[in-house]
Amino acid sequence: PDAPSRIYLVRFYTPEGSSVVKRFLVDDVPCQMETEPNNLIKSGNPIETVPRQIFGVLQKGGDVDVYRVSLKAGSTLVATLDAQKWLQSPLDALIQLADERGNVVAENIDTHNLDPQLSYTVKKDGVYALRVM
Repeated sequence: PDAPSRIYLVRFYTPEGSSVVKRFLVDDVPCQMETEPNNLIKSGNPIETVPRQIFGVLQKGGDVDVYRVSLKAGSTLVATLDAQKWLQSPLDALIQLADERGNVVAENIDTHNLDPQLSYTVKKDGVYALRVM
C-alpha cells in the first residue's frame, strides 16, 4: 500500500548471478488470475466487480480466454489489454465482447500499437462475454 502506482524495474540476485531486468507493475486496482478451462462462453471466468485487473496467459495459438461480466444498460465497459506497452510482449491480440447469445457487439485489434482497447456502451442488461484471443 505504500508503493506509488507505476512500473518498477526489478532484478534478482543470487550467488549464481543476477537475472535480466524485468518490469513489475504496482497499482491499486483489484486483481484476478485467469483459471482454465475458460475457452467457451459457458465456462468463462466470472468478473464479480469492476474495475478489475485480470492476469491471464494465452497458452498456445488458437487459445481463447473468456471472462463473463454482468452489465447494465447505459453503462460503458472499457477493456484494455496491456501486453506490448507494459510487458514488452510480442502478443498481437484481439478483444471481443459478445452478448448472452454469442453475438459480437464490439471488438478491437490494435488501439495502442499491438495492444487492443475496447469501449462499449451497453444497450441491454445482461451477462456479456469478454473474449481475448
